[in-house]
Amino acid sequence: MKIKSPIILLNYKTYYQTTGWRAINLSESADRLAKEYGISIVVAPQFVDISPIADQFDIQFLHSMWILSLLGLTPVKYSLKA
Repeated sequence: MKIKSPIILLNYKTYYQTTGWRAINLSESADRLAKEYGISIVVAPQFVDISPIADQFDIQFLHSMWILSLLGLTPVKYSLKA
C-alpha cells in the first residue's frame, strides 16, 4: 500500500496496552481499516514487537512500519527523542 496524505500514525510508545499480543491486535485492526477504507495508517511499535507483527501482515503493510528504539523503560508514554 502506498502511503498517501493524510496519514494516521499510531505511536505505540511503551504503554502496556500496546505491547505483545495487544500490539498485534492493534496492528491487525490498523491493517484491516487501512485496507477497508483505502487510508494510510502507519504503526510505530516497540522493537521487540516488530517480528511478531511482521509475521502476521503482508509486506505492503510493513512498508508503513516505523520503528521505535527499545529503551528498557517502564510502561508509560515514553518515546525516543532525537
